[in-house]
Amino acid sequence: MTVLGPQLNRKTIPNFDKDHRLPDYVVVPNVLTKKECQGAIKYAERKGRYEEGKTGGGSNPRNNKQVRDTEIYWFNHKKLADKIAVKINEVNKQIWNYKISEVEFFQLGVYNSGGHYSWHKDDVEFIKGSCRKLSFTLLLNDSSMYEGGDLQMHTSFDATSGSPIVKKVNKLERTGSMVIFPSNKYHRVVPVTKGQRISLVGWCWGPRLT
Repeated sequence: MTVLGPQLNRKTIPNFDKDHRLPDYVVVPNVLTKKECQGAIKYAERKGRYEEGKTGGGSNPRNNKQVRDTEIYWFNHKKLADKIAVKINEVNKQIWNYKISEVEFFQLGVYNSGGHYSWHKDDVEFIKGSCRKLSFTLLLNDSSMYEGGDLQMHTSFDATSGSPIVKKVNKLERTGSMVIFPSNKYHRVVPVTKGQRISLVGWCWGPRLT
């Protein structure tokens, strides 16, 4: 849980230097109010489809708690979706300017004590030629309510050793703040050591990057 692993190096991420000219991520504060965040949690628990977090995606997801230990609720909520989509579109036009065809809403994730999600990226391709291009995570409860649970991003490689460099996503600490990042970036949530971390995630789809 403390290292990226041998699979992450310049050979497995050949376009890293080109991609790194743009920001690794953008944090947007106060996207939702505390009341809206509390409402999203209650709505998801009441109306959402519950399952344990799985890995692999597609038609063959796997339950492997060594890799991912979360509880999730799948749901949609048009009012929240519209409000979040406005912020995503603003940031995308300013930074990446990706072609986005649709947005996949929502997965509410609950990380209890010990909950985590090891290194992974989100740019799966369920439909030929289309993939997840931007990911977002919105914090639904304040970081003062839990310990651990940091979202970390693989950002670069050390120029001398070639070892991967990892950054904590700072400023993603207050209720209603959101981070947006390219779906091909490796990221993880380190184990929660106390309390409960609750977040809302989703993905923007579009033509596969070439």
